Amino acid sequence: MSGRSSQPQHPPRKRIPSTLAHAVRGALLCMAAATAGGFAAMPVAAAETAAAGQAVRHYDIAPGPLARVLGQFAAASNVALSFDAALTRDLRSPGLRGSHTVGGGFAALLAGSGLEAVAQGRDEFTLRKQPAAAPKPKPAPMVAKETTMATVTVLGTREPGVPLANVPASISYVPEETVQRDLATSARIEDILARNVPGVHPSNVGVRTIRGRTAQIFINGAPTNEQMRFGSGSDLNTISPDHLTAVEVSRGANAAYGFGSPGGIIALMTPQAHSETLSLDTRLRTSFNTSHPGGSHQTTVYQSASRIVGAFDWHVAFSASRDGTNYTPDGEVANIFTSPGMFKNGDEKIYNVDANLGYDLGDAGRIRFVTTAQYIDYLEYYSIDGGVYRGRHATATRVPDSGKSYRRAGTFNLSYENDDLAGHAVRLELFGSRVYANRYELDDVWYKQENEYLGIRSAVTTPLDAIVQGATVTYGLDAIRNDMDESRHSTATGALTGLFGPQARLDMLAPYAQLNLPVGKARLSGGVRHERYGGRVDSTGNGTVTAADDGPGGSIRDFNLTLFNAGLLYPLTERTDLHATYTQGAEISQIRRAGFLVGSPDRIDPQAARSHQYEMGLRYRDSAVSAAVTGFYTHSRLMSSTDCSNPAIPCVPLREPRRIWGVEFSGDWRIATQWTLGGTLTWHEGERKARGSDDWTRISSVDVAPIHGSVWLDYAPSARWRNSLIADWRGTRSRIGNGWPYGEVESAALLHLKSAIDLGPGTLELGVHNLFDTTHYAIQAEAYNGGWVWLPEQGRRVSLGYAVKW
Repeated sequence: MSGRSSQPQHPPRKRIPSTLAHAVRGALLCMAAATAGGFAAMPVAAAETAAAGQAVRHYDIAPGPLARVLGQFAAASNVALSFDAALTRDLRSPGLRGSHTVGGGFAALLAGSGLEAVAQGRDEFTLRKQPAAAPKPKPAPMVAKETTMATVTVLGTREPGVPLANVPASISYVPEETVQRDLATSARIEDILARNVPGVHPSNVGVRTIRGRTAQIFINGAPTNEQMRFGSGSDLNTISPDHLTAVEVSRGANAAYGFGSPGGIIALMTPQAHSETLSLDTRLRTSFNTSHPGGSHQTTVYQSASRIVGAFDWHVAFSASRDGTNYTPDGEVANIFTSPGMFKNGDEKIYNVDANLGYDLGDAGRIRFVTTAQYIDYLEYYSIDGGVYRGRHATATRVPDSGKSYRRAGTFNLSYENDDLAGHAVRLELFGSRVYANRYELDDVWYKQENEYLGIRSAVTTPLDAIVQGATVTYGLDAIRNDMDESRHSTATGALTGLFGPQARLDMLAPYAQLNLPVGKARLSGGVRHERYGGRVDSTGNGTVTAADDGPGGSIRDFNLTLFNAGLLYPLTERTDLHATYTQGAEISQIRRAGFLVGSPDRIDPQAARSHQYEMGLRYRDSAVSAAVTGFYTHSRLMSSTDCSNPAIPCVPLREPRRIWGVEFSGDWRIATQWTLGGTLTWHEGERKARGSDDWTRISSVDVAPIHGSVWLDYAPSARWRNSLIADWRGTRSRIGNGWPYGEVESAALLHLKSAIDLGPGTLELGVHNLFDTTHYAIQAEAYNGGWVWLPEQGRRVSLGYAVKW
């Protein structure tokens, strides 16, 4: 999708009437016109357009299962490929070496298989069986494209090798090229996702929300969420965007992954090797605020190397960044919501490493180890406080001991895969993550935070062809342990002075099963997941804190949770799919908050806050237009918190019914060879019944954002020179009340510029964030209805970068 997030692809069926194609184009134009006229005459925005031509590339792809080899070929060719996993089952490929066009490469890979790759557009292929009388496939004309789109996905279904086309859900894919392009105008992955994926809250720091509910974060399959007490929101920021090869976002409740994903899943992935030739990737980038150049420079150096050597493949990358302070258009220190370091706006050094090692055992399967590590050394940062809401700006005070602060983070995933183990596809994973941080504040306060995950995950997919051709069932067992500790200490003495909650542990064991069933042209899916939880709350054993903080410790009560999901995917035409889903999600009462208030852990009732979501969507794609529109409704009875005020009874889960609904749109239109128009649109609304009330009131903008979206316009006057104009905008959301956090959110529109030109062996990039140096405030700063964060976001930032692949 022109370098932006993609909707699931689908194989060809019958031809769509031209009237529908015209209607989709008209809808895109109407969206752009309405945006320009309705939001301060804002210009349309843009993404880079790929150049036309039949590119000849060199490939070094090792032999292996046909599905995997095709996936590697599609990724190396920067094209999208969709197919039914049943087509490639039991088929192997000798690999591909030498120079080929994309069409010629497909022809070589599929020779003798009885399959062919059919071009569906300028950058898309669908795999199908060769017609009985079909002539030998010829290489199809292709358009060279910088975007790598997903070949398969495991999100939602848990089944390996499932094309995005076969998933009846809203799944968006943000490829590496999109992440790298948007880094020229935004340094934070949250902003990049909010720009490219409808439904993502554009500015919710601390709790990642999709469709008004919390999302589960994975880095290479390892969870990083702060489940038991949402805090610094470090989950998305424990690896730099420079190290990402793709991000998949499953929007809406996810029963297949269960606990912690009532809003969806955000899966961050790092690269692996794709060539037998040593491949090097070098990137340099620097930027500064024009209102305050001194001290605002942000500079990154990135280097990666990868290679396939026989059955072994390896990839390793390192980056070092100096993240200077962000400033408002008036030259003040900007609000805390702008910092990639996530603690405070300030100056820090950030180091990142990722490594990916794989070994192909042939018919015995594959082993892969993936790991990431990050270290942030805070040089200085600011405490924001003391302002007047919609009046005097808050004061940014440098924290004297901020230079002592640091954060360490890491993840790992060790996996084994076999596409055919006695007729079953098998995937086993051992994974873990850890974030450890020390943060110093004013008034003799030092915070320590630790969040750890360790777990195993399994998936076995069994074909059910004997019952229904193409049907499969995927089943397995997940076991996860989450430990979290967050305490407050004296800066002067180091003594424990308080807790955000005692150290706590949560253990989860969950069997699950997912069925995938073709019925005529339609595809049905459904599944069930049963989770059993146990855990404990520890005693601090320190007499310097209150009795509540220094409780006796012990086990919390066990509890169970069962979640269901069902989906339907139906092809209306050759280019159009309709999907409908029902799925359940859940998040747990905040155990550590409850543990802070009780005298005995067995008083904690960890009953999960279950949500129910209904979704219906329409997806359309042809050679020039891609579009998707989705409507949803979700409701729940419980909040993710408990009332522990009565010491005579167990803590009571707060029963605050909530209902949220909305419409999401994404699409792009290849207007001409040199021009592409695209955008996203999100409209959500929600209501709640406050405790003790029978009346529905609106949910605050901290959870449900105003109408918002992005529009982009790409212009490529030549294959060597590519330009993008990007607009991020939001509408208003009225004040809900005078308390926290129900303030009014005002409309805002920002324009960004990106230009890239091929120069020498690499590409020179110029980016301008907030082109017109517009003063604007984060949604939280407005919705919080208080002065403690009443400071604008950063003003104009200019970046310059150079990237080369050797």
